[in-house]
Amino acid sequence: PVGADIGPDGLFYLLERRFVDRVGFASRVRRFTLTEAGLGNETRLLTTRVGTHDNLEGLAVWRDAGGRIRLTMISDDNFGRWQKTELVEYLVRD
Repeated sequence: PVGADIGPDGLFYLLERRFVDRVGFASRVRRFTLTEAGLGNETRLLTTRVGTHDNLEGLAVWRDAGGRIRLTMISDDNFGRWQKTELVEYLVRD
């Protein structure tokens, strides 16, 4: 896990990434309910292929003016030529 947020809907959102050497990163966002026993009711919202985005590592979950939940994620280039800074956004569709 590299990022997490509790959305305006009270649910827990988790950003995860996977690195494939010499190829790039893949990302996944899952959503959970929070219970006294821990996390429950997992829903996979996003899975990207390796190379779709760079090193996504920050997550903000918010509701737009139309009432829709959006995921905004960020990566940075770590001051390196081989990486890039990105700000990406996805609409959650239930």
